Amino acid sequence: MISVIVPVYNGAADGGSLLRECLDSIVAQTGADFELLVIDDGSTDGTAAILAGYADRYPFVRVFGKANGGVSSARNLGVGMARGEFVCFVDADDCLLPGALNAFAASVRRTKAPVIIGTAAADRQRVAASDGFGIKEYGAVDYAARTLYQRGGHNSPWAMLVHRSLLVAEPFDETMRYEDLELSCRLYLRAGLIAVIDTPLYFYRHNPASFLNSWTPGRADSLRATAAIEKYVAVNEPCLLPAARDRRLSANFNVFILASLNDAGRALTEQCWRQICQYRLASLFNRRVRLKNKIGIILSYLGRRPLLSVAKLLN
Repeated sequence: MISVIVPVYNGAADGGSLLRECLDSIVAQTGADFELLVIDDGSTDGTAAILAGYADRYPFVRVFGKANGGVSSARNLGVGMARGEFVCFVDADDCLLPGALNAFAASVRRTKAPVIIGTAAADRQRVAASDGFGIKEYGAVDYAARTLYQRGGHNSPWAMLVHRSLLVAEPFDETMRYEDLELSCRLYLRAGLIAVIDTPLYFYRHNPASFLNSWTPGRADSLRATAAIEKYVAVNEPCLLPAARDRRLSANFNVFILASLNDAGRALTEQCWRQICQYRLASLFNRRVRLKNKIGIILSYLGRRPLLSVAKLLN
């Protein structure tokens, strides 16, 4: 059985339309044995009433309320309450495409992989293929490297099916933002085998006002997340250190530019600049590092002002 976990906070703020779209896309799934767990993370609007309606209509829907603690604590609670062998996370403003759970289940049967990854679609009306899709299998180190080098890997909990035992052993870090980035490397290395489906299974709704599309001090948590990744691979898979350091370098470039453009304080920008100077040379001569990072490195050798000037032009 698949346990679909949806964390939600104040899902009724827009009248509940996005939340209902999300839940409707899940309860309409066919071809797979599943349950739906909705974790109400301390909502203060009419979310509880909406969720109670779904629990009353569908016996496979379970709702759990908790004090507000953030999306990671909600996901961890959901994993702890799940009855399924596998877990699938869906954000409360996104949707599963029709046939997504069936495709996930079929992929488990075909590959026996403990982690199955699909892709996201920009069109909600797309239908996930039930049988006519391809699957590519990756070893843990290879796929973790792809993700760290930002060359086609996946570091979000959505559009993914994970064996529940992996998430019990490797829970989300509830103390930071970018918890999905920090988790992905741990998860892949513990899984050993990752299967990637070549068809969209998930509708991801782009939100211009989301955390990733605006500056807040929490954006600096990407520095903590990438530092934790480097520390983890140094102990568990040292061959991934160049990839982990390049991902950390990329995070420091990003935060340095955003913090500088938003006057976020000298201490943070100085911290980022020191890390950039420490790691840039190795990444410059690493063939797997993407061109965007190498351009940033070259600009950094010209100084801070040229780097920020180009960033302003591209912003």
